[in-house]
Amino acid sequence: MMRLRWRLWVCLPILFFALSGCGAKGGPPRLPEWLEQPFHAKAVLQYDDFVAEGLLSREEDGSFLLEFDAPEVLKGMIMRFETGQVTIEYRGLTGNYRTDSIPQAAMGNLLAQASQRLCSGEEIDLEWEESALLAKGRLQRDGAPFVWALDAPTGTLQSLSVPSHSFRADFSDGALSSR
Repeated sequence: MMRLRWRLWVCLPILFFALSGCGAKGGPPRLPEWLEQPFHAKAVLQYDDFVAEGLLSREEDGSFLLEFDAPEVLKGMIMRFETGQVTIEYRGLTGNYRTDSIPQAAMGNLLAQASQRLCSGEEIDLEWEESALLAKGRLQRDGAPFVWALDAPTGTLQSLSVPSHSFRADFSDGALSSR
């Protein structure tokens, strides 16, 4: 009897801590609240064999900026995506275009569309996979499926994949922060 009590005394706290550790994933998955706020994250973007680096930002007004740092030919280009319009600034030139006039598969367009869906939570399915929260949805313009991966404990962006367009974006660890 004494041995049984001792085992219970040792096992119950272990069980309690094991179950409480599952709390982050125990409930239904939810998007992090910071997605409703302005933020920025460094990204490495890959479209087929083309690789670019830049900074993705969500602004106070809900628009998204993509500022390219590399390769050298794109360095300094800024694309601002607003509802129905994209403004491109590059080497002193500025142009405003309707979003539907930009090719659907353009790197910035894919990133902006998937970001808008994620941040609005619009038509997003959430599920846990190991240490990641996966947010799955479809692009508005052509219905292409995408998958965002967010770090489950911190909620920071890890990656975005749009397989049908051979597009992937990887975000630096800890690069996501509020402005």
